[in-house]
Amino acid sequence: MNAVTDIALSVRGLNRSFGALSVTSNVDLTLRRGARAALIGPNGAGKTTLINLVSGALRPSSGRIQLLGKDVTGLGQAERARLGLLRSFQITRLFKPMTIGDNVRLAILQSSGRRLGIWRDTRCEPELDEQVFVALKTVGLHDRESAGVTTLAYGEQRLLELALALSTRPSVLLLDEPAAGVPQGESNVIIQAVERLPADLAVLLIEHDMDLVFRLANEITVLVAGSVLMTGTPQKVEADERVQRLYLGDKHVTH
Repeated sequence: MNAVTDIALSVRGLNRSFGALSVTSNVDLTLRRGARAALIGPNGAGKTTLINLVSGALRPSSGRIQLLGKDVTGLGQAERARLGLLRSFQITRLFKPMTIGDNVRLAILQSSGRRLGIWRDTRCEPELDEQVFVALKTVGLHDRESAGVTTLAYGEQRLLELALALSTRPSVLLLDEPAAGVPQGESNVIIQAVERLPADLAVLLIEHDMDLVFRLANEITVLVAGSVLMTGTPQKVEADERVQRLYLGDKHVTH
C-alpha cells in the first residue's frame, strides 16, 4: 500500500471562525488506515467544533479535508457519509419500536439509497442478512437480532448505535463519546466492541474517560483553545508537563 492510499483522513490548515472569534485554528490531523486515535482536551477546547468540521456538519473558514485522497472539503455530511466518513453521536438515535436487526437493516438501506417503501421485502435477502449479522456480531449483539430495542440496557444501545455505523462499511469512524451516560458497570462492553472493530477501519475517539482513551488509542491529539497542542503516543502525552497542567491533572495516574 503506497503512502497516499495508506492515509484514510487528512486535515490540513483547518480554520473556523464565528465572527471575530476563532474556534479552530490551523489544525492538522492525519489518520492512517487502521488507526486507533483519540482527540482530547479541556472543556471549551473546540473538540466538538473540530468534529463537526471533519464530519461535514460545519464548513471550515479555510483549510482542506481529504478522505482516502479525495478532497471532501466542499461536501456536506451526507455526501461524506456515503464516501465512508461516519460519526457516531453522543446521544443514541434508534428506532425503539423496531427490532435490533431491523434498525441495522434500515441503516443499510438508507446508506445504499434504496427506497424505504420496499424495506419489508428485503428481510430474506442473503447478502443483506449477512451484513446485518456481521455488524451485530462485531458489537456482540448477533444473538439478539430479533429482540426489541427497548430490551437493551443503555450501554447496549450504544453498541447498537455502533453497529448502525459499521453496517455501512465506513473507512473512517468518528466515535463521539461512546461511553457517555453509560453506567460504569457497562463500560467494559463498549471497550470490547471498539477492540473488535475491523482492523483496517480508521477510528478517531472523542472521549472524556481517560482510562478508556489510554486503553484504546495508540495515538492521541491534544486540543487546547482550538489549536493542536501536541500529537503523540499515550506515553508521551501522559508525560507531557503542558498536558498534565492544562488537562490531565489528577484525571489519570501515570502507570
